Amino acid sequence: MKTLYPNLTNYQLESAKTDLTPNDKRQHMLELVGEVGELAQLVKRETRDGTIPDKATVEKEIGDILWGLTQLATDYNVTLIDAAYQNLAKLSSRKERGVLQGQGDDR
Repeated sequence: MKTLYPNLTNYQLESAKTDLTPNDKRQHMLELVGEVGELAQLVKRETRDGTIPDKATVEKEIGDILWGLTQLATDYNVTLIDAAYQNLAKLSSRKERGVLQGQGDDR
């Protein structure tokens, strides 16, 4: 299965085929937030109770988050690969300038 989607572009194209609500930004945002909440619950239980989730459970939740994020990106005509490159360029620039920490986008 890991060879089916060798890059983010392929994943974005293939995952769109499973979207029952294409171009529904609100639905995709709610999906994304809900899945992030499920992962947050796992982290909360680990922090509070010491219950460490197994890798398969964490992987499933991260996959669900990726799906929701991907559909929302597609809704806005953003490719995951472009967003990933832009993000790394931004963070690399901040690191070089010594401003990784702090607040605001314009640092």
